[in-house]
Amino acid sequence: MKLEKEKIEYVLCIFDKDRQKFKDALKNQDVAKLFKLWIYSPHSEIIQLYLEHSHNNLELSTVLLKGFAEKQSRVRFELPYIASSHKFSIIQRAIIGDCYKKNLRNKSENQSDDNPKIINIDDILSTLMDKISLGMSNEKKRELLREKLNYIIRYGEKFELFECLNDHEIRLISSGIGTGVVMEYIKKKFEKKWIDERTEELARQEALRRFIDSTGIMQLSDYE
Repeated sequence: MKLEKEKIEYVLCIFDKDRQKFKDALKNQDVAKLFKLWIYSPHSEIIQLYLEHSHNNLELSTVLLKGFAEKQSRVRFELPYIASSHKFSIIQRAIIGDCYKKNLRNKSENQSDDNPKIINIDDILSTLMDKISLGMSNEKKRELLREKLNYIIRYGEKFELFECLNDHEIRLISSGIGTGVVMEYIKKKFEKKWIDERTEELARQEALRRFIDSTGIMQLSDYE
């Protein structure tokens, strides 16, 4: 394939708060017209093409806008996750957005009495195997993702987002049934507990600083 440099488009997905910074960086640059910005708003989970930009490459537009009308002013889709994504992001997207959503669908189709909030850990691992691409053998990939999943499960327990029922299952700790309702409940719970934990840590650091300032004691040996 022969690539014509002047027809190449560079696509950047940036946080909404950084849009002006990128615009200023590209100002008066010869290649500025080749850069297309997509804006991500983390609170609303909306990703959209910057209104002043448009794609010249039809095939690229088709790939990026797959499943959505190009005339829409706002384009919404689930942000994918990778192995290095924050643990809470993977809880949101893999455990709730994929596994819990699948359990709900299966319950509806089969008229089952099973609790959809009880999620099989192997199902989560299979989801991560399907959704995350890594340049390694499946055996090594499974080993790495299982270790990652262990950290994620401990993280979710720490913030009381779910509980481990046994070595094979977890249960989401949430009110409501719909995926969106559960997602919002878990998100609010996480934010509150994270803020409480962070506030407690900052208070501890401030108390320690004041103690050091008032006593001059820096370490245990100073007591001797």
